[in-house]
Amino acid sequence: MGLVCALALVAPGSLAHAAPRAGVVDVSKLVERLREAERVVVEAERAAAVQPEASDEQLAKRLVEGQLKLADRDVEPAAVIFLDLIENHPDSPAAPQAVYYLGEALVLLDMPRWAAELFSRNLSDRRPEARRYHQRSVARLFDLYLPRRDPGFARSPGMSATPEARARLASLGLAAEAKPLVGVVSESDAQRLERWAESFPPGDRVPQLDYSYGRYLYLTGQHERAVAELDRIAKTEGGGKGATSRAVARYRVRAAYVAAAAVLASGEADEALDRFRDIARVKTTDPRDGRIVELAWMAVARIHHDAGRWEKANHAYRRIGRDSPFFGEALYEIAWTFLRAGSFDRAEHALDLLLIHDPDSPLAPEIKQLRGKVKIQRQDYAGAEKEFLELRRGFDELAKKLGRRLAVQQDAARYFAAVIGEDMAEFRLDAVLPVRAVTLAQTLPRARQAVKIVQDVGMLEHELRATRGLLARMEEAVRARERARLFTDLGAHLAGVDTTAGELLEVRAALLRRVAAGRRVDRARLDATLKTLRLRVGVPEGSREGSRSAMVAKLQALARRAHQLELTLAGQRAQLIAAERYYEQTRRDQKIDHSAFLSQAAELRQIIGALEDDLAELNERIVQAETRLRYDDPLYEARTRAVAAYRQFLDQAFAKLGAEAPDELRTLWTRAQALEARTEKARLALDQAAGLRLKMAMRVLVEERANLDAYLTEWQQVEGRTRQLASEVLAASYGDVLGELHNLVMRSEVGLLDVAWAMKEVEQKQVERLEQERSRDLLELDRILQGGLEDLK
Repeated sequence: MGLVCALALVAPGSLAHAAPRAGVVDVSKLVERLREAERVVVEAERAAAVQPEASDEQLAKRLVEGQLKLADRDVEPAAVIFLDLIENHPDSPAAPQAVYYLGEALVLLDMPRWAAELFSRNLSDRRPEARRYHQRSVARLFDLYLPRRDPGFARSPGMSATPEARARLASLGLAAEAKPLVGVVSESDAQRLERWAESFPPGDRVPQLDYSYGRYLYLTGQHERAVAELDRIAKTEGGGKGATSRAVARYRVRAAYVAAAAVLASGEADEALDRFRDIARVKTTDPRDGRIVELAWMAVARIHHDAGRWEKANHAYRRIGRDSPFFGEALYEIAWTFLRAGSFDRAEHALDLLLIHDPDSPLAPEIKQLRGKVKIQRQDYAGAEKEFLELRRGFDELAKKLGRRLAVQQDAARYFAAVIGEDMAEFRLDAVLPVRAVTLAQTLPRARQAVKIVQDVGMLEHELRATRGLLARMEEAVRARERARLFTDLGAHLAGVDTTAGELLEVRAALLRRVAAGRRVDRARLDATLKTLRLRVGVPEGSREGSRSAMVAKLQALARRAHQLELTLAGQRAQLIAAERYYEQTRRDQKIDHSAFLSQAAELRQIIGALEDDLAELNERIVQAETRLRYDDPLYEARTRAVAAYRQFLDQAFAKLGAEAPDELRTLWTRAQALEARTEKARLALDQAAGLRLKMAMRVLVEERANLDAYLTEWQQVEGRTRQLASEVLAASYGDVLGELHNLVMRSEVGLLDVAWAMKEVEQKQVERLEQERSRDLLELDRILQGGLEDLK
């Protein structure tokens, strides 16, 4: 096509119809455009020549980036940065520091074993960059030996934390203290950690080590040593500069609290009371220290409570505000303090406030039972009887409902397994229990543990599927023909090279017009041919009916299938909800085969789970197609052919017309051709630079794909065992909840008996009082009659 047009432009017949001479092309502007194109090509060549090896300064900046993300609790990206520094740059100064910070990140990600390995690895590293973190690694290992409680532990007291239960344990001579949790560090390693800690001079220890070591000594019963260690921080009046001063301030309040607890554990209640008072007077703006101040007020109140100083205890409890997470616990203990002091009206008021504050508390049944007993003490027998009747009615109704719902243990386990398998990550107890029974079920440790395990396995599935989707997108990306576009810097240079290539074509076209202006050439035909070729470069053939349209159509078809599947899934869920609701509403009036219903419900839930798997797989295919469409241009070959045809026409036309052109124009033409060749070389160099960068990534992709396939296989085995085990545990927990409801019903009936017995005692006392008054009256009458008879004598 280009050759035919070129020959046509200079054919003898066309000279008779030559167009008039047009305006002259400004050569200076063409020179400026060539100079700018040369600058872009040079920058691209320099960028392609840069090696991907990072300097120590760049790695240090990378380490700081990870530290900032860790400080902002953006843990997973921070862990990726630290792991990259450790594995890919092990000899750099940043790698030893990254070992410690990766351990910190893994602690937050709940991976304590791997974190302990990293802290131990830091202790074995003698490089100066690693030795800076030795004390902090020892402190972290102490924390992993005796890990902290879960968040909210102090705000959610169980039954063993109530004053009534503590008093009963004390009356039986049993210890009421909770034992510390056991971590991933062995006892022998903990003893070695003691020697590590003692090897650092006391004056040179960092506050983090002082606090963790003191806490370890306190929890292992070494109270005097713990107090000495913790007082080193708690009694520090400032000093130091920069990070040291901030670290001391960070640990001062919590060290003082643990030291006071150690003093109290050693039997010095008065000294502990003074220490807790000092902590309670601290003015702080740190929310964490504010919680410790509130805990100090709770400790002061409990010491006064155990000593029988009721008013002082109530005064300390009332320092806990309504916005505090300890407000509910303080209210509950205030109620018990009023009970011990004999102030029953105030105790009932405190219990009412507690029920208003947290009506769904695990202690709500205990609070209601206690409120009925308080009314008995107030001699409000009608109110107490009403309280216990409502409790018995509510618990009995819920127990009967549960008992009828799942009568067969085997069917219950199968049904629970189907419910669990439908969406493990979002599984909740209210999916298998009535909402009113969830509060009781949450007090069962095994039920909570089963729910957590199911949710963890479900989240693991989601993470594995998300990772598989990410790997699929990355694999599609690295298979792209222009890999430089995957990187921001190289992609920018590649875009500049593409723009420059287009500019060079326009410059050569302008030079061709300038040469043709001095010859008898059909200018209109030349301009039309150039315009057609330029349009074919911008919109290659096949853009309407070609491969891109086919890919878009395929993507739209997949999206329609996914939408239809979502509608089907919604219909199945609606059918399941309707069937279960019908079962709940009609089982009282009709004889329904419980086993058959549960089997059908389980099968329907399994169908829903299979549909969800199909939908997830279809969504993965959609994402993969979108990625291919994004990173791999289907018009690449068509555009390349169009550019080649454009260049061929320009070369052939200039060869025909440029023989008699001025030297200046021929020089510019040769320069433009050379720059075009350099653009192609720069494009190849950018692709090679991208290939060097992707070399490691592609190897990692292959390894991670194999690892991910193995993880998915292992997960499928774990998923089946988890569903089976969790369903059995939940079925047993279901029976435990039912038993607890019967227990509460029985306790409510006992409360009614207490009301009747109290009323009987009151009546008995009234009868005894009347008998005593009658006896006194008879004695008085006998004395009067005896006196009257003596007077008659």
